[in-house]
Amino acid sequence: MKILFLIIAVFLFQSVFSVEYTGIAKWYTVDDHSGCNLDFDLDGPLLVTAMNNEQYAEGAVCGRCIRVTNNDYDGDPNYVETLDLLVTSCCPECPKPNLDLSHKAFARFADNAVGGLSVTWEYIDCDVTGNYEIKMKNKSNLYWNSFQIRNNRVDVTNVRIKDRDVWHNTELQSWNYWDYDPEGTIGENFEVEVTSINGEKFIDVVPEYIPGDVYVSKHQFAPSTEKDNVSQCSKNYPLNIIFLIFSILFIFFSMN
Repeated sequence: MKILFLIIAVFLFQSVFSVEYTGIAKWYTVDDHSGCNLDFDLDGPLLVTAMNNEQYAEGAVCGRCIRVTNNDYDGDPNYVETLDLLVTSCCPECPKPNLDLSHKAFARFADNAVGGLSVTWEYIDCDVTGNYEIKMKNKSNLYWNSFQIRNNRVDVTNVRIKDRDVWHNTELQSWNYWDYDPEGTIGENFEVEVTSINGEKFIDVVPEYIPGDVYVSKHQFAPSTEKDNVSQCSKNYPLNIIFLIFSILFIFFSMN
């Protein structure tokens, strides 16, 4: 019985405090900006990936960065063992925790003819330059406002709009925009509050709502700490934490 509880405790310790996932990575040809609607040069050097449907979470991970390690790497100097990738789309048919890498990214790991690789991946801070940006959606208008937060170092969990001295919540859409429906039209010099996954908040005053325009924030989120990473993972598993504590106590008292 003690051995069983020990095995369970080890498993739960990993599930509570580990932020790594192991699955299969395949590849696809990136020929558009896909579900996340992030602007990037399709022919440029940026390496991207599509996330499996469950962890894509209806666009919640758009713009996040992950570090992918090729578990099948054999030391071939023509390829690399680890890559940092930007999440730009969803792979609807991929089960958790699998990935669908861009053909360029996969080709850094192995020949595309291989088809699939065993990989381990984790979320990391994006290696960004400058401050985050607030893009106002094309084809939106003063009566229907839609905002995209991009070039952010860490994940964004909430966006609020202060219009005419009143704060309003927005709703994240699966196409990676936060929607706000004002009563009438949005006013000038409205405020945009952006909250990161680590709880950091910043506010910018945007002079005017112009569809398609990009406002460069005066802020950028601080790098994550190891404490942030553990918090992000463990807060989703309260029952595992309780059972882990129970298992440790059971083993301790059984040995005395």
